Amino acid sequence: MSPGEAHVKEALRPVVEALCQGLDGTLVSLALFGSRARGDATPHSDWDLLLIAHDLPARVLQRHFFLKTLLPERWRARLHPSEDPTRVRVALAVVVSGDRAGRCCPV
Repeated sequence: MSPGEAHVKEALRPVVEALCQGLDGTLVSLALFGSRARGDATPHSDWDLLLIAHDLPARVLQRHFFLKTLLPERWRARLHPSEDPTRVRVALAVVVSGDRAGRCCPV
């Protein structure tokens, strides 16, 4: 693991742990994509996360606020529509069927 990968993994650890705990039993997958996943991020790059879970609120704004409450305090301010490039963008998909036996694994 490169130093950059280790930094990203450590930076996201509290986010992953909070989402795993808050979405216990409903979280299917959480994936990092974009420049931070590729390893070519700048200090101003945002954090692109794909979150797939069962039973998320149907409306986008409700989903946004629900997920925001699950994040660690220092990450909450980053999850909002703004021009801040260091924000967290979370792409969401609601899974309505499938195997619910899978569990989230720690980073």
